[in-house]
This record gives sequence, structure tokens and C-alpha cells, in this order.
Amino acid sequence: MGGSQGSEIINNIIFNIINVLDINKYSFLHQVGILNYKKNIKLINSIKRKNYVCVDFIYNIYKVYN
Repeated sequence: MGGSQGSEIINNIIFNIINVLDINKYSFLHQVGILNYKKNIKLINSIKRKNYVCVDFIYNIYKVYN
């Protein structure tokens, strides 16, 4: 986890490898941080992976963990 603001380094790594990862067996929830989300919205929208969801911030993290 990169924290509530996200981590630009982690985000860039994920953005660069997400299309080659074998994530078909998993759900991939990527919190990028509000500023990083706005900065990368075109890239985020271009990622077409069924099991990949990118969000700016997770407001109810306990629901995600549940």
C-alpha cells in the first residue's frame, strides 16, 4: 500500500506492468490517490482488464477488507 495519497512510484510500476500480469484469478484494486488519479485519468481509462479496478481513494476500507 502506498498510503492514502497513493504512491507515484508504485502507481507507475503498476501502470507499466498491469497488461502483462496474469490477474485472471484475482481481483486487483488499485488506489492511486486523488491527485494521481486526476493526473492519470486517460491512462486509467485505457486499462481494459476485467479484474482490475482503479480508484482515487477508498473511503470505506473495512468494506474492501471484508
